[in-house]
Amino acid sequence: MRYREDAITGEIGAPMVNEGMLVGTALYALLAGIGICIVGIRTGLIWAILMGGSLAGVSAVYLGAVVLGYA
Repeated sequence: MRYREDAITGEIGAPMVNEGMLVGTALYALLAGIGICIVGIRTGLIWAILMGGSLAGVSAVYLGAVVLGYA
């Protein structure tokens, strides 16, 4: 065997995602969802309204959970 089992102490791969990155992504998704929903309403595209509304809704629920301390 070339290495001992306890020789590697650090984690292998990319660093883990922290809470700030998740909140930033959720905030970006909320703004993008609102924008897609507005474009869908102005153009009359039902799929854009549904996609933008669901993206904004899920992002708002996650951000609410973060604010309340559940996530």
